[in-house]
Amino acid sequence: MGKVDLGSFNGQPISREDFLAAQREAKLNHFMRSGGREWPATDENGRKTLERDTIFRLFLLDKIKDLDIHVSEQAVARAARDHLGDYPPDKFEHDFLLREGLTLEDKMGLPLRDYAFHGGGFPIRIVGVGCVGVVAVSGLPQREDHELVTAVLAEMCGIALEAVPLS
Repeated sequence: MGKVDLGSFNGQPISREDFLAAQREAKLNHFMRSGGREWPATDENGRKTLERDTIFRLFLLDKIKDLDIHVSEQAVARAARDHLGDYPPDKFEHDFLLREGLTLEDKMGLPLRDYAFHGGGFPIRIVGVGCVGVVAVSGLPQREDHELVTAVLAEMCGIALEAVPLS
């Protein structure tokens, strides 16, 4: 069997490894966005949606490289924690992901042994949508990181800092 041409971005061929990683992330994203209720459908519409989402993820990865964007492990861990809520990461991986051939490392880029929180990470939530991102700072003691992010977000939202409880 010969090499399959998966296309290219910016003149660089898409590797099979990158394509499969993007496809796994697209599947897991669908599962997470459904609230853990469903994997992508295997009918024709489901395959087309998965293909579209895979291409979109490949595009995002290309843009991330172009823009030299680096996401800290702290932000990734905070996003993972926000998605999982109180569900233990290893149990979530066992109960839902492994049967689909996925791991948390596929989705979040961190093996469970590195999974940790930090006080300077905040989820960004939109009512009716859920978590859409994370803002994180690092470099100060954790409590000061937390206070810095709280102050900046309060100012950006036009909320008096005194009205924001720090917990």
